[in-house]
Amino acid sequence: MEHKNNIFYPVIRFRWLIIAASILFTVMMAAGIKNLEFNLDSRVFFSKQNPQLEALEELENTFIKNENIYIAIKNKNSDIFNRKTLSGFYVNFSMGVLTVIAIVFALLTDFLFLPPLLIAADKEKQ
Repeated sequence: MEHKNNIFYPVIRFRWLIIAASILFTVMMAAGIKNLEFNLDSRVFFSKQNPQLEALEELENTFIKNENIYIAIKNKNSDIFNRKTLSGFYVNFSMGVLTVIAIVFALLTDFLFLPPLLIAADKEKQ
């Protein structure tokens, strides 16, 4: 049986190189995330001479644009740092841990069990 005819042969043969390249690529992308920024201002899409943008700015100058909202929480006992008010944080922490466990399990399954499964499926095909 010729393994070189298998379409997954390069993936199996160079699996450690592919894993290392994937990890390196992930680290490189993570290093650049500090430069990522989101600009929610729609003005970046228009030139300064755009008539609609000028009309919008004139309207905002006339009627004052204010998008701020403040929410204040006060407990009757004046102590919000108790078990009842902070209990939601534990639920979020637990869900985060479960998510990490699921991702690690999925990656281990992909790297350890998928290649033998593909080889077995290819053998059955031939």
